[in-house]
Amino acid sequence: MDLKLLKLIEKRDEFGKLFQEYYQKGTGAEVGVKKGKFSNQILQYWKGKLLCIDIWEDEQDHNDAKNLLSGQAVLIKGSSIEISETIENGSLDFVYIDADHHYESVTEDINAWFPKVRTGGLVSGHDYCRYLDHFGVIEAVNDFCSANRYSDLKLTTGDYWNGIEFPSWYFTK
Repeated sequence: MDLKLLKLIEKRDEFGKLFQEYYQKGTGAEVGVKKGKFSNQILQYWKGKLLCIDIWEDEQDHNDAKNLLSGQAVLIKGSSIEISETIENGSLDFVYIDADHHYESVTEDINAWFPKVRTGGLVSGHDYCRYLDHFGVIEAVNDFCSANRYSDLKLTTGDYWNGIEFPSWYFTK
């Protein structure tokens, strides 16, 4: 299967299906889990192991995630960058980045997690938009793709919250 021809998905909640269709039963990671709702959506379809990474400054969010997620989910509390250093390069089928949205943080997350994804795997994330002044997701993702010659960046088109579009982004490594 040529992953450069990866199909387009319309909504963020279709990622679990996409991961399962292309990768079957490996290991993936979500960086920035909060209460675990999106991780739970992924696990409705994904049959592999899902690493759920978050700093969980709010203990109630951490408890909510623990109560919601089980089985294939492995909750790992700590900073994105520190946790990435414990993950073997090329060991993940996908990563979905949805942590701090400042340009510098998104850039650090992509640079830290990109090597962890195997060739042919999916690098992805959320909030490719200009919702708040501090959002730097668009610029960080575009800069990474440009610097590393990735021209197959794809965006979801049907993700809205309170009438504002919040696309997810993804590309094949």
